[in-house]
Amino acid sequence: MCVVAAACSGGPTGTSPGATPTITTAPSLATIAVAPPIPTATIAIPRPTATSAIVVATASPSPRVENVDIRDNHFFPSELTVSVYTRVLWINGGEMVHDVVANNGTFHSSSLTTAARFSYTFERPGRYTYYCTPHVADLMFGAIDVE
Repeated sequence: MCVVAAACSGGPTGTSPGATPTITTAPSLATIAVAPPIPTATIAIPRPTATSAIVVATASPSPRVENVDIRDNHFFPSELTVSVYTRVLWINGGEMVHDVVANNGTFHSSSLTTAARFSYTFERPGRYTYYCTPHVADLMFGAIDVE
């Protein structure tokens, strides 16, 4: 910035002696700000890497249990449908002695007195028919369908 001042006599033309000095400001140059260059970044793209297989152990479901009540020379229910690995539990709820015998020889209980129990887990699909030896003449039969 430039400042020009006029002083007493002998000053610039057009000024009179004893006049108040005039301050004139010269036009300034504009300052232009230039931003520094923006740095560029390198972006790393993740690449798949080989990993070992992850094995998660799962617990096998608990086997289901279905009950068959033995009472009054009948099996209740007389027919039952179950899934593979279901355990069927026969319970003698009557006063007489019974047993549970598969027609194909797959299972055979001992004599079951009152409140005695016998169970068998079915591991293969199929139809399993059974009977009570002391009450065959009374048509004491049952069947288990395994799917």
